[in-house]
Order: sequence, then structure tokens, then C-alpha cells
Amino acid sequence: MGEDAKKLSAKVAPSPPSNASKYETTNLKEETPNENPDAEDGEQDQNAESKEDAIESTKPGGGFWNANRKVINPYSDAMGRWDQTIMSVLVWTALVTPFEVSFLEPDYNWLFFFNRLIDCVFLTDMGFTFFLDPLNDEKLKENGLPSHRLIAQNYLRGWFTIDVVSCIPFDLVTILLEDAGDDFSKLKFLRAMRLLRLVKLLRLLRVSRIFERWEDRIAINFAMLSLVKSSVGTLLCSHWFGCLWYITAYIEDAESNWVKSTTVDSYENLLSEGVSTFDKYTASWYFSVMTMSTIGYGDISPVTSAERIVCSFMMLIGAGIYAYVVGSITTTVGNMEASSRRYQELMDMLNQFLEMNAISDDLRIQSRAYMRTRQAQGNLTNWQDLLTEMSPDLREAVARETHPGWAISSPFFSNACDDFQAKAASLFTEVTFPRGEKIIEIGQPVDSLYLVKKGVVSVKSQVIRKGGLFGEDIILNHSRPDMRSTYIAMAWTFTVVEALATEQLHDLLEEFPDVKENCRKVLIWQIVREHCWAYASAVRETSGESRLQSARDRELVDHYKWKVKWLRMEGMRAVRVFKAVIRIQKTVRGHWIRQRLNKSKEDGIGAIEMAVKNAVAGGIRELTTRLDSGTDAAILQQISAQLSNLSERLAQLEVQGSQPALPAPSAGASPVPPPLPEKTTE
Repeated sequence: MGEDAKKLSAKVAPSPPSNASKYETTNLKEETPNENPDAEDGEQDQNAESKEDAIESTKPGGGFWNANRKVINPYSDAMGRWDQTIMSVLVWTALVTPFEVSFLEPDYNWLFFFNRLIDCVFLTDMGFTFFLDPLNDEKLKENGLPSHRLIAQNYLRGWFTIDVVSCIPFDLVTILLEDAGDDFSKLKFLRAMRLLRLVKLLRLLRVSRIFERWEDRIAINFAMLSLVKSSVGTLLCSHWFGCLWYITAYIEDAESNWVKSTTVDSYENLLSEGVSTFDKYTASWYFSVMTMSTIGYGDISPVTSAERIVCSFMMLIGAGIYAYVVGSITTTVGNMEASSRRYQELMDMLNQFLEMNAISDDLRIQSRAYMRTRQAQGNLTNWQDLLTEMSPDLREAVARETHPGWAISSPFFSNACDDFQAKAASLFTEVTFPRGEKIIEIGQPVDSLYLVKKGVVSVKSQVIRKGGLFGEDIILNHSRPDMRSTYIAMAWTFTVVEALATEQLHDLLEEFPDVKENCRKVLIWQIVREHCWAYASAVRETSGESRLQSARDRELVDHYKWKVKWLRMEGMRAVRVFKAVIRIQKTVRGHWIRQRLNKSKEDGIGAIEMAVKNAVAGGIRELTTRLDSGTDAAILQQISAQLSNLSERLAQLEVQGSQPALPAPSAGASPVPPPLPEKTTE
């Protein structure tokens, strides 16, 4: 039975879900008849081993390169560190590149060589993209395995062009043209070529691809993430607008522009000697923030038509960003306070209910304290609703992580396997009890097994804390079909328990026969132990001694006390009791014997009737056969002889006083036909 249970558990055992399940492949080759079954089995084993190796190598935290699938595992630790590097480089690009294009002249300095290093990083990332596992994108797979041809085609048709253009060193082109002569350096298109360097900002589109992998690797609070994105997006746009506002004047190079008409400190304009780059950037950023916030003090204003056009676009885009950010922050803050709003709504409903039904003050205080404690403990959220959105295997895997070894503390489930515990834990429902409330009462039916998740519970004069089980001895005891409790389970503190319904537990036990057999053995031992303690306590109490604390079932103790007292009766009272018992036994036994005798009589009469019917039917069939043969005289003589024989036997039965019943014919005797009317022969 143990081996069968293990096989059954292996069939129903869910595999722990992970990102590695995304990489599991199946062999989709056409099946061809194989005359050598051993070779076929060996091939299947080899495929299974390679499949397991592929899964192991693509688990989170696994190797960077999957040799079986010949792709890069995007969830490996090395790829995670690479994503962090790419993210750092993208932040540098978003902040430094616009500032460098707008306020700094290109030159062979440390910034130039650092930009080349960043270009090398992005070129390396482009190479990784050609070998990155497509995960669940079946369009990039052939026969369930990643196809390098399809991956390359998909990348070349998509992000490849943008990635290549963003790696072109436009600052080097600008330096070379400026070094060619003064004539080139004075051309306006050379100034405009600076804008081509802003193509590097397209690299920021990689952020979405990196965030997709980060969402699986780390826990992200999306409400907080939305606030951070809104704040960072606003600051980044203001930074870009400030750089754009300054480079507009630089490219146009008009005789009068906002740079030449804006004063700072004691300087006439921003182009005066002594004005630092920081002062120029501060004035530009100040104007961009003022424009985005729709304030407009007027101390800095556009002068040329080009500046007015750029300023108009900045106001339109800035107003949209401002409205979006304000709405996003408002919605996010509202969602972050959803639990508080739900608690407030529940309290309002509770107060209205208490007022409408004129509930007493004490009960009102208890009800409000219960809701307030649940809110403080974080139990107003029903996590079961979230788990039901998962697949069964994923739900069981999560339950295995959240309830490790929950059943081992109970002797009934001491041999429970991980699959049984995971399946049972996935069916738990949370129930909350305030301090002093009875979870189980004496005489009340118990419909669930309980696991203490938080708090302290008193059961059978014992203290059960987090991870303790109770109630299983009642719902597994089939000798009590009503499943009524013989003890009390009370919450000593605010307690959260997880309940497993009786029907669900019995269904699981049918699925795991090993656990069911262990429950049966433990239950038998527990019943024997309870009866022994109850009998011993009954004997002590009958003798006037104190009762045994281990005999907790008082109904069973009272039952044995009555029997012990009855056995210890003396004198005429004992004689009368014994006589009454003997009369009751005689009456019951006599009634039982008469019932059996009447049943045997009915069965005997029914058998005789059946035998007679069979004999008559056989005689009629034989008579019909012989009449058809045409030997009438012989048939009539045989019938007459049989009738005479039957008359003699009936006469003998009447003389002996026997019952007038026809005996069943023997196997060799001819059947007795029914009497026929007399015929006269001519």
C-alpha cells in the first residue's frame, strides 16, 4: 500500500512553479514505428535527462548560458547584474547627454572617452539580444526550442536600427568638422548636428524591457512605483526642457535672444564673461519649471520667433505632463489608502447597523473593538481571493512555502508528504476570533480542522501557539458520526486560525492512502487510550478518590461509572437488578430467536413452493412432448401409475401427521405431472 500511495502521490504531486517552467520544452518530433523498444526507451530517457538539464540551467539564479537550448538565461544572476549595469548607463545617458549637447563643446576629454565606453556597453548588450531566450514567445521557437534565426529576424526588424543609430559617435563627427577649418565651425548646420547626439536618448526605451524582467525577480510596490515614476518623469522632463530652451538660442545664434536679454547677478546677460555654466543651466531650468507649472513670472521670455515656437510647444507638452502627473499622483495615493477606506466604510456600516437594531452598549464596544483589531492586524484583506486567481499548481507551490511542515506537529499526519501538505494548505480559509471567544464548544458539531496562524488557543488544558493543530481528533473519529466535541477550544488572545473543511480533508485522505491508514491507526490508539483513562478514572471516583486529569471525556467517564457502580451492588438490590437484567436478556433473545425462526419457516415454505412449481412445469413439458410423439396408451398408463404413487404418499403423510406439503423431487426422479381428467378408451 505504501508503494501505491507513493505512485499516486507522484501522479498528483504538483511541481513547484518558477520561471524555469517557462523554459520547459516538449519533443514535437514525428512518431515513427520503432522495431527496437529498448533503443526507443533509451532515447526517451536521454530526452528526459536533457529536458531536466535544460530546466535546471534556466532556473532563477542558474547559469548565464544554457548549453542545451543555446541561449542566455534572462533570469540568471549574471544577467541580473548586467541589467543593473545597463540601468546605470541609461540614467547617465538621460541626465548627462542633454546637458552635454546643450552647454558643453565637444572635445577629446575624459567625457569623450567615457561616452565611447558606454557605446561599447550598448554594443555588447546588442550582441546579447541575439542570444536572449524568448521565454513564452512561441513565434521565436521551432519545435519548442528557441530559434536563433527567428530571434535575429525579429530583432533586426525591430529595435536593431534604433540601437545602432544610438551608438554612432556624432560628437566625433562634430569634432572632425570643427578641426577641418574655421569655415566649417561657423556654419549653423554644424551647430544643429549637435541635436543628432540626442539620438542616444532612444536608449531609454530599453527600460521597459529591463523592467519586465525585474517585475519577476523582485517584489515591486506598484503604487509606490507609480509615484516614483511620476516624480522622476516630471524632473526629467523639466531637465530636458531646460536644455532644449538653451540650445534653441545657441543654434539660432540671433543678434537678440533670451540669453542675451537675461541678466544674472551683476552681469548684463548670460554670455558675459564670468557667467558659469551652472548659472546658464539654472536660468534655463528655472524657465522650464515655470512653463510646465503654468505660472509664468515674465522675468525670462522668448524674443525671437523660433524661441516663441519652441516655448509654445514647451507650454503645450508641459501642461499635459502637469495634468497627467497630478491625476496620477491623486489616483495612486487614493489606491494606497484603499484598505483604510474599506475599514472606514465597514465601521460606518457597523455603526448604522448597531443604531438601527438598538444593540446594547457592551456589544457595540465589542464589535467596534473587533473590527479595529482586525484592521490593526491586517486581517481585513481576504488573501484567498488573490490565491484563487492563480493556477492550481502555482497555488499549491505558494501554500508549500507559506505553510512548511504544518501537519507534522499532529500525530495523525506525522507521515504526511509534502504534496499532501501543499494540497491541504491551498484549501485553508482564514477565520478571526477575538479574545475569550470559544472556537470549539462542548456538544457542538465540529466541521473543520484548525491551524493557529496567529495568537494563543487553549485546548484540553493545553496552550497551542502558532503552528498548532486542533480539532482533527474529532472530525476523523468515525465512531462519532455527529462529530460533536467533547472539549472546549478558546482564544486567549486575538487569534487568526486557518480552517480546512471536513469534506475537503476526507477527499484528500482518499487521494493519499498512506496518510489515511496512519490516521486510522492513531485514532484507534487514541480511542483505546481514552477508554482506559475513562475506566480508570471511573473506578477511582467510585471509590471516593480524585478523578484522573488525563480522562478528559466526562461523558465516557460517567458511562463507566454507572457500570462500575452496577457491578459493585450488594444485597437484595443487586439480586433484583440481576433478575431484571436476566428477564430483559431472555425477552430480547427470545424475540430475536423467534424472528430468526419465522424467517427460516418462510424461507422453507418458499423453497417447497418453488420446487413444486418446477416439477409441475417439467411434467407439463414432458407430457406435451410425448403427446406429440403419438404414444397415447403408454402415456396414459404412466400417468395413472404416477397418480397412484402420489395418492399413496399423501395417505402416508396424513397418517404420520406430517404437514401436507409435497417433497421436492430428487434429481433422478421423473417430474410429477398435474392430475388429468379421466378418459374412457373404446
